[in-house]
Amino acid sequence: MTSSSASLIDALAHRRGIHLSPGWAAALAENIALTDADCPHRICADLNWPEPVELKRKPKAHQFPLLLFAPDTGWCLAEQWQNSKEIRTITPNGVVIVPWSDDLQIVHVPFPA
Repeated sequence: MTSSSASLIDALAHRRGIHLSPGWAAALAENIALTDADCPHRICADLNWPEPVELKRKPKAHQFPLLLFAPDTGWCLAEQWQNSKEIRTITPNGVVIVPWSDDLQIVHVPFPA
């Protein structure tokens, strides 16, 4: 996975079996960094998509894949539970296991129909 916000959304869509239309990222601001805590909100605003939904509770297995923000990695794909206390994520640097914490920011991006 590359380190661009467009690549992150493209990878999320692919893992959900969603095919985005060609040129979908044309309206996306190029300067949305994955280290920006508002990245998913800014992406959805730029593309006129519904707002991302922040999960307030520990996600269930069927809710994955999701986006996860951790201060040391920025936004990444949250693939699945590694075990009951850790989430397997995919970052630009590869697979990273993130310990569960109520402080993690996890969002569901509702792709347009």
